[in-house]
Amino acid sequence: MSGTFAARYGGPCAAECGSRIYPGDDVEYVDDELVHADCADDPPAAARPAPPPCPACWTVHAGECM
Repeated sequence: MSGTFAARYGGPCAAECGSRIYPGDDVEYVDDELVHADCADDPPAAARPAPPPCPACWTVHAGECM
């Protein structure tokens, strides 16, 4: 990780937060990719543990089993 600095140019956030980086936004490099400073604190999706599958239907879903 690098230190936080103000972006000079716009572009996509590598953290896939759904927001673009605009000039003046606080950004930093994480693994050679530019992300918002707030996004750098979030673990990447691959590092988050996957929820366990439902014991009734063996599907990983967000709500209760239907």
